[in-house]
Amino acid sequence: MARYPDFSQYHYHIEQVLGKNTMGGRVTYLASHLHNQKTVVIKQYQFAKMGNWNSYRAHQSEIKVLRSLNLASIPRYLDSFETPNGFCLVQEYKQAQSLEQVKELTPPEIKQVALNVLEILIYLQKQNPPIIHGDIKPDNILIDQNNGLKIYLVNFGLAKIGSSELGMSRTLRGTVGFMPPEEMFNHQLTTASDLYSVGATVVCLLTNTPSQKINQLIAPHSYQLHYQHLLTHIHPRFRRWLRKMTAPKPSDRFTNALTAYQALEPLSIEGKATLLPRWPILHQYSLKSLVLGISILVALALVGMTGFMYWQGRTVRLLLTTKDCEGCYLRHLTLRQGNLMGAKLAEANLKDSNLKHSNLANADLRGVNLSNAYLKGVTLTGANLQGAILRGVNLMEANLQGANLEGANLEGAILNEANLTQTNFKFANLLNAKLKDTRLIKSNLEGANLGGANMEGANLEKAILPDGRLSQ
Repeated sequence: MARYPDFSQYHYHIEQVLGKNTMGGRVTYLASHLHNQKTVVIKQYQFAKMGNWNSYRAHQSEIKVLRSLNLASIPRYLDSFETPNGFCLVQEYKQAQSLEQVKELTPPEIKQVALNVLEILIYLQKQNPPIIHGDIKPDNILIDQNNGLKIYLVNFGLAKIGSSELGMSRTLRGTVGFMPPEEMFNHQLTTASDLYSVGATVVCLLTNTPSQKINQLIAPHSYQLHYQHLLTHIHPRFRRWLRKMTAPKPSDRFTNALTAYQALEPLSIEGKATLLPRWPILHQYSLKSLVLGISILVALALVGMTGFMYWQGRTVRLLLTTKDCEGCYLRHLTLRQGNLMGAKLAEANLKDSNLKHSNLANADLRGVNLSNAYLKGVTLTGANLQGAILRGVNLMEANLQGANLEGANLEGAILNEANLTQTNFKFANLLNAKLKDTRLIKSNLEGANLGGANMEGANLEKAILPDGRLSQ
């Protein structure tokens, strides 16, 4: 029989342990009140036992914040008392699981979860001054799937009232991977700070990544979450919203929870955008109807071809003028020798497109789909192709000097005689790629998959090899 602390003098009986935070000296119990038998949650901060006075500060901060809140989605503060080892905080019990425990939520359900969490943040940010939770992650979000995906936000031990500076200590108190970069570097928090954590939580849910493994999705040095290659089934506009939520710079995110909610609410999360009509299928069986149907289909095909040519011409003109088409559906686009220098095409679908000899230098092509595209002689110097899909692409004689291809998929791509000097291929998939006579001088191939690749005549001078060694 498990031995639990005796809290009878405080009028509570421990039923079971709900969770432990060994490093933080915190244990959470399910308990019942001895007089009214009401089920409660008791969070015991054992700061004296652990010698961890940060726990004391967290306890005091949580009480201060919870006492000021009155929202059904935040378990109410009920009581607190001192024990020989520290302090205990008593809260309302909600019969729900943490998001970390819940498996196989559908994309629409995940979108609803995000909206529900944002609704709680809208309430917190409307307080005067605004309240910043500071530790949003799947473990701190409870979900009741039997009550319309009802969401509860818990653990306010790191909450801040107002966008004040973090404490004088440089010790990280949040959770790595869910902490926004400004919190990691002890900079000022804002109403955009919690949005990063919400975005990271959505990434975990959509990619089935456990909370403790989210650091595997973080790109070194840039602190950018790298997940685009795992979300090709998600609608481009939703991916664009998620990328804005998880932007490393607070100024690049939504300013607050309300604007993030308003941007998310009308978005579809599944499927792909399409600009072309879908023609009806003929379901007639008589010969007369069949002949008529074929005639109609021929006419529609001619109209469709005219419409497609008009769409192509209009799209090309707009693209060359604005150079901004993030998340757009541009499959089969033909744009030879086009000037798209610095274009914003992140998450766009350019599969099967022909961009021969076009200039895409310094373009934002994160998460773009260029599968089977014809990019012979294209200029991609300094372009950001992080997480891009380049399966079977033809990059022969292309110039990718200084480009970022971290985590990109180049399986079966043709890069013969391409200039890839100082290109970042870290963790890229180059399975069966053709790299004959390619210049890879000072390129980073650390962790890249080069299985079956043709490297005949390639120049790997001073390149970082897949095993991390520096070539001679």
